[in-house]
Amino acid sequence: MTTARDPVHTSADVVWRSRAACRNEDPELFFPIGDTGPAVRQIVDAKAVCDRCPVEAYCLTWALTNGIRHGIWGGMDMEEQERSRRREDRARSRDARHWVVTDADLPDVLTPQRAAAIQRNAQRHSDPVPERVRRLAGAARKRGPKVRSQ
Repeated sequence: MTTARDPVHTSADVVWRSRAACRNEDPELFFPIGDTGPAVRQIVDAKAVCDRCPVEAYCLTWALTNGIRHGIWGGMDMEEQERSRRREDRARSRDARHWVVTDADLPDVLTPQRAAAIQRNAQRHSDPVPERVRRLAGAARKRGPKVRSQ
């Protein structure tokens, strides 16, 4: 199990780290103590180094992937990294709730109304619509909405 104290290192890490703009800088620059006073200037200086770094994106990805919670990585301070993590978590959660419906996913009995709902959802996400759904959804449009009598 990988934790923040046990980051994953691969041969690719060695390659991007050898090209990093920070490799010749004082490491203390990237680990400011606090976020007020002199630390603000330190953060600005660290981010300036990141701005000219050719591997800034690799650095940030590595820090986010490995759960690194302290320091300036890939041009982002701790608060910015946390916002990025939350944004990615929300996106991942949305993606987990969405899947492309195929013929194999459809129930044996599919009502025209349900087919129309599946078709609308697929179109909203620019997904392909199974032929059986397309046929049944067309039938639902021809008949109109289902009205319950009391």
